[in-house]
Amino acid sequence: MVMNLYGQPGPIMAKLFATTLTGKAQEWFTNLPRGSIDSHEQMIQKFSFHFASRRKQKRSATHLFTIRQREDETLKSFVGRFNNEMIEIQDLRIDMMVSILIHDLKKGPFASALARDPPGDAEQLMALAQKYIDEEEMNAMKDYERKEREQMYRRSNEAREAGGSRQKQEKQREPKYIPKYHNYTPLPMSREKVLMMVENADVLKWPRHTRGTSETESLTIAKRAGKSQEKQVEKSRPEPGALEVDTGPHRRK
Repeated sequence: MVMNLYGQPGPIMAKLFATTLTGKAQEWFTNLPRGSIDSHEQMIQKFSFHFASRRKQKRSATHLFTIRQREDETLKSFVGRFNNEMIEIQDLRIDMMVSILIHDLKKGPFASALARDPPGDAEQLMALAQKYIDEEEMNAMKDYERKEREQMYRRSNEAREAGGSRQKQEKQREPKYIPKYHNYTPLPMSREKVLMMVENADVLKWPRHTRGTSETESLTIAKRAGKSQEKQVEKSRPEPGALEVDTGPHRRK
């Protein structure tokens, strides 16, 4: 049923107006003190005054100058924030939009491209922005992969150095070789004679001759080596009349 409200008295208009309210407006009307409304005009005035402050104000183009790109912010994140704020502004010219973007962007290739060759419309602007967003993400991926390779190489070197130092420490902990005896009893005959006896008994096998050395020369070299060792033994023999002392672990007490 449609009711014609024109020409109705004030109290009836006020009651009918209350039936059109919903949500927060209806809650506001219900909480009004009894007897606080004298006329329909007064109710409209209070209603407008109460909800006028909650009305969302339209933003001007100057508000976009406050949307600055942070130093650690990616281009993709900044363009998303800028678009969300730009939607609330009506009749924004493309030249104004480009000027605001150049002002808000941090120094980089996208800002340089806008200043060098400004796009003619919003579609060209968004396409150019997407191009530099893709380039930035690709460079970030390459930097991440490079850092991963450097970390793997550094960990490999650290593991290799740790293994080398561990082997060095283990080698240092090994006890040094200590000879069992300091003095030895001299042989009853020269080492040359001992060598000849071993050779005659077919116990010793001589090494093969080299191309430039004959069998006689090899035997002569062996004899010279035996004489040299014999001289060293003679030096270690005690003088006549001196007592030989056994310094080994099995010496007599």
